[in-house]
Amino acid sequence: MCSTALPPTKIADLLGYSDASTFSTAFRRWYGQPPSDFREQPTAEAPLT
Repeated sequence: MCSTALPPTKIADLLGYSDASTFSTAFRRWYGQPPSDFREQPTAEAPLT
């Protein structure tokens, strides 16, 4: 899972999008899936040193 707890609306705002829908459309264009699906994917954990 993605390690951020920020909601998509806050991410959209921080990136300068007018609303979450516009951000979601752009995200889907770049990654081929909506942000919600991207968040559900497991991420590789960095090894502890």
